[in-house]
Amino acid sequence: MGGLSEDESCYEDGKLKYERVAETQLFWQGIRRVQEGADQDTITLMCAEKEPLNCHRAILVSRHLESQGLQVQHILEDGGTG
Repeated sequence: MGGLSEDESCYEDGKLKYERVAETQLFWQGIRRVQEGADQDTITLMCAEKEPLNCHRAILVSRHLESQGLQVQHILEDGGTG
């Protein structure tokens, strides 16, 4: 569920297409793992990007988690959530 993929079918002209990533079995396996973990406890997914809206977490991952009924909050640079 990272911001890069080893699956070459997810790229167009050398650029990763998130909508293609979201169609892969590996991506949905990751979503299911997060769902299973969230059923047990609170989960935090981290990335090197400090601004969530510039990150695949918001653009790709959280969108699909929310579509599965999970509540998503982003940790902001100032430590708040949004």
